[in-house]
Amino acid sequence: MYPADHPYNWLPLGSLEDLASASVEDVKDFYKRWYGPNNVTLVISGDFDSTQAKAWVEKYFNDIPRGPEVSPQPKQPIVLTNSKKRYHEDSFAQVPQLTQAWPSMPRFHPDSYAMDVLIKLLTDGNQAPVTNELVEKQKLSSGLMLLDIRSELAGELIMMITAYDGVDLDQVEQAVEIGLKRFEAEAFSQDDLHRVKVGIETEYYRNLSSVVNKGVALADYNLLLNDPGYINKEIDLMRAVSADDIWRVYNTYLKNKPFVSTSFVPKGSKQLAVDTAQKAVIKEEQINLEDISKLDTVKPLQISKTPSSFDRSIEPEFGKTPIIPTPDVKTAQLKNGLEVFSLYSDEVPLVEIKLTIDGALLLESPDKNGTANLVANMLTRGTATKSAEELNNEIRQLGSTITVTAEREQIVLKASTLARNYDATMALIGEILTQPRWDLTEFELAKQTVTGQLQQSSADPEAIAQKELYKLTYPKHHPLANNTLGTEESISKITIDDLKTYHQKNIAPQLAKLYVAGAVKHADIQKSLEQLIDNWHASKVTLPLLPEPNTLNSAAIYFYDIPQAKQSTLLIAHPSLKADHTDYFNATAMNYILGGGGFSSRLVQDVRADKGYTYHIRSKFDATPYSSMFEIKSNVRSNVTLESLELVKQIVEEYGNTYTSADLTTTKNYYLKSNARRFETLTAKVKVLEQIGALNLANNFMQQRNEQIERLGVEDMKGLAKQYIHPNKLIYIVVGDAKTQANRLTALGLGEVIRLN
Repeated sequence: MYPADHPYNWLPLGSLEDLASASVEDVKDFYKRWYGPNNVTLVISGDFDSTQAKAWVEKYFNDIPRGPEVSPQPKQPIVLTNSKKRYHEDSFAQVPQLTQAWPSMPRFHPDSYAMDVLIKLLTDGNQAPVTNELVEKQKLSSGLMLLDIRSELAGELIMMITAYDGVDLDQVEQAVEIGLKRFEAEAFSQDDLHRVKVGIETEYYRNLSSVVNKGVALADYNLLLNDPGYINKEIDLMRAVSADDIWRVYNTYLKNKPFVSTSFVPKGSKQLAVDTAQKAVIKEEQINLEDISKLDTVKPLQISKTPSSFDRSIEPEFGKTPIIPTPDVKTAQLKNGLEVFSLYSDEVPLVEIKLTIDGALLLESPDKNGTANLVANMLTRGTATKSAEELNNEIRQLGSTITVTAEREQIVLKASTLARNYDATMALIGEILTQPRWDLTEFELAKQTVTGQLQQSSADPEAIAQKELYKLTYPKHHPLANNTLGTEESISKITIDDLKTYHQKNIAPQLAKLYVAGAVKHADIQKSLEQLIDNWHASKVTLPLLPEPNTLNSAAIYFYDIPQAKQSTLLIAHPSLKADHTDYFNATAMNYILGGGGFSSRLVQDVRADKGYTYHIRSKFDATPYSSMFEIKSNVRSNVTLESLELVKQIVEEYGNTYTSADLTTTKNYYLKSNARRFETLTAKVKVLEQIGALNLANNFMQQRNEQIERLGVEDMKGLAKQYIHPNKLIYIVVGDAKTQANRLTALGLGEVIRLN
């Protein structure tokens, strides 16, 4: 895409050779060149005293000397004279994937607003011409992704299509061409244009609903446009996009334009790549076990501090802990058993909705694993009076989104809408829940989609580790031992009648809770549900009593082999306390210093910052009212798999005895002061409502938890660690290259490494 002298010709991360040859002096020189205050935009957003804030900015930043002058670089748009096509046989790919990229435009270019609309007209929904050709007509893929990635100097329009197993990517490329020709021939209506614009307006308001996103937007506008007030102009520019603008942008950037394409295909399946593609030159990293000791040596750096007019080692005092008002949560239980929780907020003209229905895996037939997921998939594929196309058009015409997914213990419906369209959106939700279409063609498409997801996940190390953990944790016939997606074998056995039966018995209002936050009053919510009450009747379903999970007598280590994997996925876990346990919140707070607090945590400080074994590692209590797991997750370089596990094992074993008063202070400061953000966005408000509803908490549970945190002492934290983290019962799962790593892991002292495949 980019010529060799273009700054976007290489990745920001660099290559392995770049990283190996980089010196500390290189980093210092880069910092000195670019990280001066004259090249910085500082944004403070939120609830603060502006006079005091300006004084602090003056104090803390004024002593820092200017850096070298930085001038805006001229735009460097890309012009391709011909298409370039490459292919690569990937050892880890399970299905083929085609990516096409066209030169686009830099950020805030006048054409960018029409391009945003064009992208949705081409691909948003199964009736959009490109998506329809790929998914509905030729059935080559379950969907595609089209993104316009705009940077300061240039941009690229990228289309990614993951095809079904065995599909020739020539067919995919041809289907894209046909979809574009259909767009030219069929055009689009004013209704289509209105639908897309309303959807973009909804996204715009959502993106500005948090203090952080407001700050990011202001910084971007100032940095790239020298106009922070542009925040008040963008929505009008989008609204002004006309049909002529869209056709001009289509003809300028897409129609018959050269592009770059890559075909990634499974090893040994070159025949699936685009025929005219040339072999890509890709240098694969080799697993090197030599000189590991050199990798974990970090020399102290000599830092020359900036001269200052005051002592910067003295930290400013914290302000007062914010007082969190009790949210004015309204509740109701409808006569069909549905519980409703709402919270009014009119900062943005939006409403967010979440409906949870308990069950999912817990209510599936043992031999029909994946049924609940297919039911969820089918609910938005049409209703009794609307085809899938008609339903999706109505949703988009409102500027709304409605999704239904299956989690392990719940089916979850989420919706977002402009407040003015709340009633119409809720009416569609009622129709989706009570009048599914059960279209056989859509059913086969849904099964094909799930089968493709299963094939892709079979090469995903994190998905593999999680699936193996469930199998090791729960008895064989326990519903939670299963995968939400099912298996290829179980999916092949499921019929449309199985879905109808599950829906009739288990999509029941007495198992459901509705959470609504936004610019709609509780009385209006109740009124909007009147028809749903009449059409959605309680059933006789009850949730089963679940057997207890397996518990190891001693820790054990398991290995799943992915030959030649360049990194190892680590999942270390054991069953723990459920989300409604009285100690759950305290245990979560205790975990903050272990691995829940980012750079405040020992796992991040020791495994990432000190040793450099990984980019990310964390621990958490992952719990619901039905199940719970204490987990540590990370991906590490293959050649330090053993060293990483040894270090994690040591940190966990020592944690309960080494918790300090400084750790407690850090934890308390985080929990007491971060609560101010708990009600910030509508998504956050819905989460608070869900905690109240799902865990039967009081409306003022935040204040109650603040009081709990205040009462905790160092010995309490030590006791919680010893009570709920059991190093001698941990399941260690490693997904990686067994040839170079498996035998080394016996040095952990956990017995023989048990091979999972």
